[in-house]
Amino acid sequence: MKRRLLDIIRCPIDGSAFDLTVYKSRPEELDPQKCALVLGESADKSKIEALYGEEILEGLLVSRRSGHVYPIIDGVPRLIVDAANTYHGFFAYYGNLAPQDAEARLSDERSPASFGLQWENYRFEDRTWFKDLKLREREFLYSMAVTKEALPGSLLLDAGCGHGTLTAAISGAYGVEAVGLDFTGAVGRAQANRAKFAGGYAPFVHYVQGDLLQSPLAREVFDLVHSSGVIHHTPDPRHAFQSLFDATRPDGRVYVQVYRKREAWVGVPNRLIRSVTTRIPPNWLWALCVCGVPIHTALVHLVAALRGERPMLARCTRRERALSLFDNYSPRYQFRYRPQEIKRFFADMGMEEVQDTTLANEARHMIAFVGVKTADAIPAAASRPTTERTPAVA
Repeated sequence: MKRRLLDIIRCPIDGSAFDLTVYKSRPEELDPQKCALVLGESADKSKIEALYGEEILEGLLVSRRSGHVYPIIDGVPRLIVDAANTYHGFFAYYGNLAPQDAEARLSDERSPASFGLQWENYRFEDRTWFKDLKLREREFLYSMAVTKEALPGSLLLDAGCGHGTLTAAISGAYGVEAVGLDFTGAVGRAQANRAKFAGGYAPFVHYVQGDLLQSPLAREVFDLVHSSGVIHHTPDPRHAFQSLFDATRPDGRVYVQVYRKREAWVGVPNRLIRSVTTRIPPNWLWALCVCGVPIHTALVHLVAALRGERPMLARCTRRERALSLFDNYSPRYQFRYRPQEIKRFFADMGMEEVQDTTLANEARHMIAFVGVKTADAIPAAASRPTTERTPAVA
């Protein structure tokens, strides 16, 4: 973690800024040319060194308002409301430092375990959703409706970053400072491997463990907010969208991609299967998905042949196919939408320049929109959300 993150993160319980205690750190080497591209030629060198020149490996973040505490582990701030339970070993090692209320709970307890296992089984040489990283970098420009020339110096939020490779790659390819947010422990792997994908821009890539429904982000700080295949897996997608909107600066862009509502002959069987699989322990379900790959592949090829299409599975490994199956059948929540419903999310926030940027190679399964937050858009909610949620409508 860099000290720069203190400008960006907030306590997910009371919304206040943090005081930082450092237990372990190391110096970070900075490339002057890359600093100039990301931060501008006129950026103060002593300030750059103070904000980016130290990698904090272990430490403690204390909320200024209520004293709630959160650990920094493996260079990642763990800003989940039940950090006291999840990381009890850290607190015990450093002297049981009065962690927050032990009764605090995540908004959804199965999904972090499910996605954590999913990204644990991911290998960095794998293609994500059957696409290589270079293709996903190019698709990012289309999705956000931006040019690469406009990106240097921007601050990006990648909400639901998973294994984090795209977060780092975008920083390296386009000269942006990037924050990857995910509610699973996968951010630890992302942090450890960010230099492989960001190159010399690694000092400007940050990862945070946190939940969009209990947001650990300051308001109106990001120029670009990108969330691909995430909010439909939360108990309340509209509230998750509100968190993305709240974190965006005026004139900033918000992009979301969600599952499309499918035809009944596909949707009904999927819901029936999920009514069983979402009750199976994730470890067991992963094994079933690995075993079920040949059957699923045969069905995909059959349906593609009937439609006269070529399936995307042609060159996929068994693990890549199993990850896709597990992603569909394991998470507790899976809401699906029609395009006009997602467009309404943007309209209700008063956003402008709303565009459908659904990729042609994903149009059968997904919907994606991007919009611009205007200065007179509906303001962020006056108070932080509680941990209780109103369920979304499927």
